[in-house]
Amino acid sequence: MSETTAHCPHCQQSFLLPAQACPGCGRDIQWFSDVVMLDVACPNMKYCPTYPLMYDSDRLHGLINRYCVSEFASCQRKQMMDRGTRPEPDLLPDGQRLN
Repeated sequence: MSETTAHCPHCQQSFLLPAQACPGCGRDIQWFSDVVMLDVACPNMKYCPTYPLMYDSDRLHGLINRYCVSEFASCQRKQMMDRGTRPEPDLLPDGQRLN
């Protein structure tokens, strides 16, 4: 069985699947509806300062599925980093500013 790297949205811990619980917070991953598979997600997500803010916001949580997991090449933050420019901390993946 091959292992996949996952990311706990609760404590930000990365760990290998298969696993029964997150080694960081101990939460049973069976109940995670939002364990993010790092093997298919944005390579910058683990260090992105806006990820925890988006995760904790009902209004912004949808940006995670769109930009962090599937369409990360279209993320404004990633595009800036790829050009060698550090994005402002309040820049969201869709180019809007955090209010």
